[in-house]
Amino acid sequence: MFKFKKRSIPKVGKIRYLGQYAAIRYYCVRYASGCLEKLPWGKAQFDCGIFVNPSSDQNEVERCIQEVIRKNNDWILTFGADSERWHDRIDNASVDIGRQKQVGDGDPMTAWIDDIKTLGELDISCNFGGCDAFLLILIGFTDKTIQEIQSFKRKLRKK
Repeated sequence: MFKFKKRSIPKVGKIRYLGQYAAIRYYCVRYASGCLEKLPWGKAQFDCGIFVNPSSDQNEVERCIQEVIRKNNDWILTFGADSERWHDRIDNASVDIGRQKQVGDGDPMTAWIDDIKTLGELDISCNFGGCDAFLLILIGFTDKTIQEIQSFKRKLRKK
């Protein structure tokens, strides 16, 4: 079984490269306010997934959503605890800031995947977009629970 090297585990607020499949580079970050200010791919458009741990602070999830919707993303996916609720919040927040005129305009495109409850269930097929970069944002995960990301990284290597 693949084991994360201690230095490979994403630190809070630090974006880490996970690997590449086809032309898509996958990154991961444990969310902290301001962590999305400087992205490795610069201002290029990207896709992202927000994975919320059930024990997450709701205010932290809201801060993340406010940061993400202000970035140049095409798709925003939600996974984990209350994924449909956070998806709806992304759509409404996009309207609030004027990115969409009304919910459903598709800027950004959004989807929730409620059958993925753990990081270990995450697969690259969950990336609906076609951008060169995909950022997985983890909210409320500890060093111990973050070990589950190893299976996602392993899936990238097998493809």
